[in-house]
Amino acid sequence: MQRTLISTYPIYASGFTPAWLRLLGARIGKNVEISTVETIPHLTWIRDNSFLADHSSASTTRHSSHWVHIGTTVIGERSFVGNSGIVGPDQDVPDDSLIAVLSTNPGQVDAGSSWLGQNPHQIPRRVVDSDSTATYEPTRKLRILRGIVECCRIIPQMFSNLLDLLTIWVLTIIYMQFWFSDLSQAEALAWTSLLAWPVLLVSGTIAAIIPIVTKWLLVGRFRVQDRPLFSSFVWRGELIDVFVESLAIPGIIRMSLGSPIFNLWNRLLGVRIGKNVWCETWWLPEFDLVTLENGASVNRGTVVQTHLFQDRVMSMEPVTLEDSATLGPNSFTLPGSSIGQRATIGPGSLIQRHEIVPADTCWQGNPAQYIPVSSAGFPRDSVHDENHGDAQTLNHNAASDSVVADEADNTQQTLVSASKSK
Repeated sequence: MQRTLISTYPIYASGFTPAWLRLLGARIGKNVEISTVETIPHLTWIRDNSFLADHSSASTTRHSSHWVHIGTTVIGERSFVGNSGIVGPDQDVPDDSLIAVLSTNPGQVDAGSSWLGQNPHQIPRRVVDSDSTATYEPTRKLRILRGIVECCRIIPQMFSNLLDLLTIWVLTIIYMQFWFSDLSQAEALAWTSLLAWPVLLVSGTIAAIIPIVTKWLLVGRFRVQDRPLFSSFVWRGELIDVFVESLAIPGIIRMSLGSPIFNLWNRLLGVRIGKNVWCETWWLPEFDLVTLENGASVNRGTVVQTHLFQDRVMSMEPVTLEDSATLGPNSFTLPGSSIGQRATIGPGSLIQRHEIVPADTCWQGNPAQYIPVSSAGFPRDSVHDENHGDAQTLNHNAASDSVVADEADNTQQTLVSASKSK
C-alpha cells in the first residue's frame, strides 16, 4: 500500500480512488472521497459520503513485544479522518464524526462527535453551509467534468517518460560520437559518464520548470477563498499537485531540500521566502499563501497547511513563519496560523487554525502547548539567555490570556484538510 502511493500516485485524491480501493478488497460506499490512505483493504469499510484526507491510516496493525494486533475498521457515514489521522484496528468511527489532523480515534464514541490530539479530546464542530450539488450530491455533469480534468493526470507521467527517453537518446548519441572518433569503448563510456552530469541536470531542471508553468497557467495566484469540492478550481489544484509530485519532486527538487535552489524554486511557484531560510519540506500546498520570513526554519516532514476541508468545502488562508521562527520535524500548521519571531515549535506538534504563537516562546505537543524556554531543551540562539527570561515570561502571560480567550473559537474552527502536500 505504501508503494502504491508512489507508483500509482496520480490516481489518488481523484474520483477513481474509491474504485481502486474496491479492486484491492475494501468495502467503499457511495460518494466517498479519499486522498491517500494506508490500510489493510479487506479489513476496512468506508461508508457513504465519508472523507479520508492525506496520509490517513485505517485498520493499520499494531506491534508490541511478541505480538501483532490486526483488526477491522469501519468509517461511518459522512465522517471525516484528517491528514495523518489514525483509526486503529478494531476501532470504528461513528457516523458524522471527525478525527482531526494528526489525531487518533479515541475508541467507542458517540455519533456526531469531533476529536483532536494524540490523546484525543472532544472539540466543537462548526457546520459549513454549502450547495449540496457541489459537495455531497454532485450532478452528472459535474462528475463528467471532474473526470475530464482528472484524465489530464496522465500528462505529467507522459512528460516524465519523454524526458527519460530524451536523456537516454542524448547519452547514446554522445557515446556513439566518441566511439566513432577512434576512442576505445572504455574511453567513450568514461567521457559519456562525465557528460551525463550536465545532461541529467538539464533534464531535472526541465522537470522542475514544467510544474511552475502549469501552476501559473491553470490557477495563477492562490488567494484566500472558499471553494466546494466539485469545482474546477479544486480539480485544477489537485492536477498541479500531481505535476509537482510526479515531475519535480522525484528528481532535482528532492535533492535540493534545504538549499538555496529549493528556495528559488518555491519563490517561482509563489511562496514568499526571505533570506537565509531553511526549508526541508515540499508540502506547501497553496504556495502563494505561505510566508517564510528571514531566517525561518521549516524542518523535514512538516506540513504548512494553507487549506482545510469541512463539509467538503475547501477553505484557504495564509500561514506565516516570522523572522527566525522554527517549525520542528513532522509538525503541522493549520490555516490562518502564525509563528512569531524566534519562536520554536517542537517535533510532532500541531498549531491550530488561527492560532498565533508569541515571539520568543517554545511550544510542543498535539495540540501544541507552551513550555518554558529554560526547560524546552531545544537548541536556541544566543538571544535566548537568562537575561531574556522576564521578558519571555511577560510575553507568554500576555499571549496566554489571548490564547485562553480564543481557545474555544480556535478549537471550534480547527478543521481537517484533504490536501496532499502532499
